[in-house]
Amino acid sequence: SASLVTMALLAAPCLLEIIWAVIGIGFVIAFAVHVCLRDPPVLLEDFIRYGKSKGGQRAAWMRALDVPKRWFMHFYVVAVVSHVTLFSLTLRALLLGSTFPGWLESLLVAFGSPTNNFPHGERTKFKMLKKSMELSVVLAQALMVLQVVRRLAECLFLSVYSNAIMHAVQYGFGMLYYVMIAFTLLCEGPSIGGKELSVWQLLAQWRWYHVAGSVMFAWATLHHHRSHNILANLRKDKAGRRVVHTRYVVPHGDWFELVSCPHYLAEILVYVAIAVVLGGVHRTWWVVLFYLIVIQSLEGRLMHESYRSRFPDYPQHRRAILPYLL
Repeated sequence: SASLVTMALLAAPCLLEIIWAVIGIGFVIAFAVHVCLRDPPVLLEDFIRYGKSKGGQRAAWMRALDVPKRWFMHFYVVAVVSHVTLFSLTLRALLLGSTFPGWLESLLVAFGSPTNNFPHGERTKFKMLKKSMELSVVLAQALMVLQVVRRLAECLFLSVYSNAIMHAVQYGFGMLYYVMIAFTLLCEGPSIGGKELSVWQLLAQWRWYHVAGSVMFAWATLHHHRSHNILANLRKDKAGRRVVHTRYVVPHGDWFELVSCPHYLAEILVYVAIAVVLGGVHRTWWVVLFYLIVIQSLEGRLMHESYRSRFPDYPQHRRAILPYLL
């Protein structure tokens, strides 16, 4: 029957959801191999490590695939362009009644929910929150724009980079990552184009979870920025103006008193906040969050091990990424 077909379509994962899940499961396996094997495969270790956790003697062909870690900035240039572009197109479609460009609609049909094929492109996994779903998507996009603009500004004006490196594959995926995130926000939800809502009609859709998610986002963002500021100041003079060295130092202050990588923890909380803003019903975003928790836990574990090996007096009570637990 038609209702059974509809239920099947709603239950079926979209292609983007599958891609995120496969990547996340791949890193779960990598995490398990790293933790369980005394001597993990050299190639795996070379692939998952970067920055201060990437050390030791490495073959010449492995070093040939190294790129400077300071190229992280490129990720956020791409991120700002992709997120601002899709956010602008969404606002234009909602407030001016225009439609998405053909290339964007084609990508949403190819990678988004199977229910994109319904009349008017209604992605009905948001049906339970139909009255507020446009604002949910717009607010989530706006928060991600703030996130990537802030991170780009930190890369340009705050961060102090050493001669640390990362794998070329990590660099390539990083360039793609934020583009995928931008499309993920649109891959489920309402039909955007042709509505011509007023700003007040859009704001009238607000619900408690929009406020709660935004407050959580601000709190997580504050600690995310503090963490990067503390790390940058470790390499500057007391006035915080001039770089005096690029060696590694034990960080202290704020969440560093509890975990080795509070910037990873704060980024996870930023994405949890966006899940709250989306009403908790954007299934693909939860898969993104699963991936992020796995990758940040893995990198946090590697960074924590690096700190403990470099500094014999490293605080024993600190955990890698989750206070008192992990």
